[in-house]
Amino acid sequence: MTTFEEDVVECYYNLKGYLTVKNVCFSAVEKRPGGKGRGEIDLLAVLIGKEGKIKDAVHIEVAVSLTSQFPFISRRNRNYDEVWRLLKKFFMSDADEKIKEYFKSSKWRSQLISSDFDLEKAFSKLSRRLKELGAEHEILTSEADKIEVRIRFNDKEKQIEIRPFSKILSELKEIFQEQRRRVQDQIFGSPNRMYKMSCK
Repeated sequence: MTTFEEDVVECYYNLKGYLTVKNVCFSAVEKRPGGKGRGEIDLLAVLIGKEGKIKDAVHIEVAVSLTSQFPFISRRNRNYDEVWRLLKKFFMSDADEKIKEYFKSSKWRSQLISSDFDLEKAFSKLSRRLKELGAEHEILTSEADKIEVRIRFNDKEKQIEIRPFSKILSELKEIFQEQRRRVQDQIFGSPNRMYKMSCK
């Protein structure tokens, strides 16, 4: 089922020129004990260049909490543990086979859209919890608006970019404002031109 946050992230990528597919269902290659035998990818986005070749391809998972900062840790219930869910979505599902079908390639970026985070706390909690769950990892970048981490888990290695949803909203607002300015300039002319006309 689509969420508001997924719709916003899809809109963000569309306005940046990406083609998107949302809520892509896939079947498990092998049914696991307690599993449903199927899964869902939140969003796939692809940017096509002028020559018709893929310039960028992204697998995006959206997990935003309204009540807690990323990463929320729960040792009692893994379903609420955001680090466990990150590993499950990117490393423990059979989503990769479905992604290859769509992108016709084995190369793509992996991105998690999360709740806001305090960089220092998020860095520490993420590292500690990944270690507890048996995932080898290396923090590559830690900035106010994103964390990039390379994770090795379940015989897979991926580089995950973690970005807060609020940053996506902020950039989306800037895109809309820029588009509005362009439309106003096309209809009424540039502010400089209007000023010159009013001075005559």
